[in-house]
Amino acid sequence: MDKALENIMILLQRRYNFLREIGRLTDELAEATERRDTVSASLLLEMRGEQMERHAACEGELRRQTEEEVSLRRKLYAIALGPISQADGWTEGVSPAQAAMIQKIREIRVRTQSLIEQIRAKDSMLARRVRHR
Repeated sequence: MDKALENIMILLQRRYNFLREIGRLTDELAEATERRDTVSASLLLEMRGEQMERHAACEGELRRQTEEEVSLRRKLYAIALGPISQADGWTEGVSPAQAAMIQKIREIRVRTQSLIEQIRAKDSMLARRVRHR
């Protein structure tokens, strides 16, 4: 289980990094839209789309990772992709080292969820601005 948790942690961190880049590109897209710079906006949309594809591929790899070990499938899925509100139950029956990794995974997931909410809010504002022009 140690190796599986480590791989999940790495994939979740990678996913978080893709989302940070999507957030940065979203900010730049908003600026380009404010300036009415359609060339830059088009390029930024393309770059953002590429990051979203990378994010989706990472998400797929994360799902595959949770399914590799049949005996741990349910627990790994809950840790990697299940509701964060149920995180207290993730550390039942694991070693202290595994509990520490699971805690780190939880922290990454909480940061990721916050980042997703920020990106969604930026997207909404951007969509409203574009509609009103």
